[in-house]
Amino acid sequence: MSDHFADADQQQAVLDELAFEPGVDGSRIGVAAAARVITLGGHVESYAQKMAAERATWRVKGAKAIVDTVDVHRPADGPTDEDIVHRALALLRWDGTVPDERAAWSAPGVRHVVDRLVIG
Repeated sequence: MSDHFADADQQQAVLDELAFEPGVDGSRIGVAAAARVITLGGHVESYAQKMAAERATWRVKGAKAIVDTVDVHRPADGPTDEDIVHRALALLRWDGTVPDERAAWSAPGVRHVVDRLVIG
C-alpha cells in the first residue's frame, strides 16, 4: 500500500512541476507513475514543449526513468513547412554559436529534424 501512495505522490509532484514550467501547457499532458518510472502522454504544439516537459519531469526527485509518449501536433492554423524552414534558417543565421540541430528544434512547428542543413 505504501508504494501506491509513493506513486501517487510522485505523480502529483510531476504534475506540479509541469504546472510550474512556463514552456509547457501541463493541462495537455497526462502523467502516470509506477515504481519510480514516469510515463508522460498527451499532445503539445511543439517539440520544444515536449522537451521542456521531459526536463521538468527529470527535476522531480526519485524519477529513475521516463517513458515519453507525448505527441507533437502542429495547430491547423500554424506555420506551413516552408515557414518552419525559414524560421529555422533565420535562427541559425542569427546565432552561429547555437548547434544547428538545437536551433532547428527550437523553431515552432518542427516535429522531426534530419541534420543535413547547409547554409551557403
